[in-house]
Amino acid sequence: MRLDFKENKVVSDSSTIIHSTRRLYRHISSLLKPLQTLLIMSAMTTMSDGLAVQTPNPSPLPYKPSSDALFRHIESLHQSSPTDLPSLGSVLDAGTGSHSLRWLCSLEKQGCLTNWTAVTADAGMLQSVKKELSKVHPSSEGGLVLGNWASSSDLVQAPPSTHLAHNTGEILTGKTYDTILADYLLGAMDGFSPYYQDLLLPRLSSRLSPSGLLHVAGLSPIPDSLPSPSSNLICEIRRVRDACILLAGHRCYREYPSEWVVRQAAPGLAVEAVKSFPILWSEETAMRQVNVGRSKLGLMSEEARGGMEAEIRRLERRVREELGRG
Repeated sequence: MRLDFKENKVVSDSSTIIHSTRRLYRHISSLLKPLQTLLIMSAMTTMSDGLAVQTPNPSPLPYKPSSDALFRHIESLHQSSPTDLPSLGSVLDAGTGSHSLRWLCSLEKQGCLTNWTAVTADAGMLQSVKKELSKVHPSSEGGLVLGNWASSSDLVQAPPSTHLAHNTGEILTGKTYDTILADYLLGAMDGFSPYYQDLLLPRLSSRLSPSGLLHVAGLSPIPDSLPSPSSNLICEIRRVRDACILLAGHRCYREYPSEWVVRQAAPGLAVEAVKSFPILWSEETAMRQVNVGRSKLGLMSEEARGGMEAEIRRLERRVREELGRG
């Protein structure tokens, strides 16, 4: 059995977006990971028809759209027609991970971009994506950067529990990109630069070329509870997972609703549309979140570990009973 949540509201259709110079594409979800929502912002300026991005090199491979619905939609926004090769120009992946890195490599191989740079604030993730890059595209000309979107002036006021010590200043200053991807970056900031989420969109906007596109992917917060027992199971998993993270002395990620993100839009960016994509919860995806909590047990005190381990076993039984394929 799988849980399939859908949203009926679509504020605007993507056909309304091809008319302005500078755009922010906000992809978020409502409720617990059941939906990804596309919120589109544009600059209040004018431009000629089409997007002013660099022409990529001829594609060495036939164009194959991404199997990820969200990435596939982003690709379509960079096409003049469904049969054309997407043209993303220079790309900045502002909060990279293995998933978005593989997508960039696929675009690079197909000639859909001219160059790319990927940033992470996590030294462990940097090593992980380096290994991933050596496997999927060893001849890539892309660049990897270790850095945080909180500047050195912010670090003076950052709480001592944050992970900002390795930063010495703002990153990629003076550089601009035709396309910027912030793939689930906003929610992750609480783990690396808490209390500075409001700085993200203005800083990314300053790295965006005058005719560029900014795509922001994320989730709306998982609610505290939902009416049906099966739906509410996902809320319980979130509570236990986050409790384990906190008891291990780590910080939880923190997602924001679309309304909050709209209010943080950098000056000159206007909202154009909101579009949602459903996400399916299966036994596998639910167990993955349960296992995040299980991975923290060894970092807790002995007293806390016993109680949380019992909670995790209880959730595992419920997941198998309510979401199991049998």
